[in-house]
Amino acid sequence: MTLGLEIKKLNGPDNFPVFLAGGLLAAAFPTVNMMVRSETFTAQPGDPFSILTDANWQMMAMLNILVCICGACLMYHTEYADNGAQKMDVLPVRAGSLFVMKFVITALALALMTALETAALAGCAMHWFSDYTFDLPRLLESVFFQWFVTLPTVMLMLLISSVCRNMWVSLGAGVILVFTMWIFPQDNLILSLCPFSSPYQTLSMAAEHSHVPLFFGICAGENRCLRTAGTCLPENQEVYRMNFFSLTGIELTKIRRSRILLILLIPVVIMWIPSILHADMNFDTRGIPITPENNFFIQGFMGMVWFMIPASLVVSTVVLTQTERTNKGILKMLSLPVSTAKLCLAKFAVLLLLHFTQMVMTIAAYYICASIVSQTQGYSFILEPLYVFRFAFSIYAGAIPMRQCSGCSPA
Repeated sequence: MTLGLEIKKLNGPDNFPVFLAGGLLAAAFPTVNMMVRSETFTAQPGDPFSILTDANWQMMAMLNILVCICGACLMYHTEYADNGAQKMDVLPVRAGSLFVMKFVITALALALMTALETAALAGCAMHWFSDYTFDLPRLLESVFFQWFVTLPTVMLMLLISSVCRNMWVSLGAGVILVFTMWIFPQDNLILSLCPFSSPYQTLSMAAEHSHVPLFFGICAGENRCLRTAGTCLPENQEVYRMNFFSLTGIELTKIRRSRILLILLIPVVIMWIPSILHADMNFDTRGIPITPENNFFIQGFMGMVWFMIPASLVVSTVVLTQTERTNKGILKMLSLPVSTAKLCLAKFAVLLLLHFTQMVMTIAAYYICASIVSQTQGYSFILEPLYVFRFAFSIYAGAIPMRQCSGCSPA
């Protein structure tokens, strides 16, 4: 009964297209990559399938994780929208059973996505590598490995979504976890075994260090622990009404009309306009061993780090605290059964989310400006996405202590 209900929900206009579009987008990535610069990969020695997997799987795995995040958020959004969870309570269905069935549906969708992406990699190898030999058992092993090491991430995201009534809170938490784990080195064994990091590992990388049994064992244990946590959810989700995630959703609602996103966008635009106007200066490196494209990238982000990020932190903190001080709102909040510590922690989480959004704006502005400058200067200023994302979110992670010191006390 429970599985049938979840399948009907998945057939809605919002759920299934997310998985389908994500799988097609990830499958298209290696194809476009080979169309643009096939000579870079065909000149490399070694197995063609391993070459393509190692070159493309980082981005494909990230797309898979983001799709699973969206799918998990949408699945539980259908439960909380229009008090759907309360209506489910009148049926003979346990909350733990709902969690398991949602995981089964998401895992099946992930399996189809992984199979489609592996087929795309094999197709690229057959088309561009004349010495490639089709090996179906090896492809199936690769599909199963990539699918299995992603399951803990799916399970953890479903657990986060199950305790968040506000879909945007769980979505923001998932995206922050994605990029937080991504900025850490993937060759660290301990970190690579964690959810949101294990999906980036490939079968060839694990087999090279004889870590395949270890990944299967650790991921199976993580799945077991997360499943236990998910199936132990209380039958009545009302107990979560005033928890940390609910408070975070309330904080987001408070600043919805504050135009904070526009305030965060303005410094991003201010910092990148001079980079366009003075693009020719990037060729003058003054003897420093740096390429013009790296010079352009660093100069733009340097202004954000030195000036705009600290200023944005101050403004965002003022906006968050001003909502409490206006009309004595803090007194009204403290009259509710709300922990002051949780309230401060929720404001800090919103501050993290706001500046994560600003960092995404900065990356988008960089690529727009780099494209414009590449056209005007006749030189490519566009760097690899993996390098840009790692650099940007290492800055984001390094600024977390600054956000903590900026202060979110509601008192």
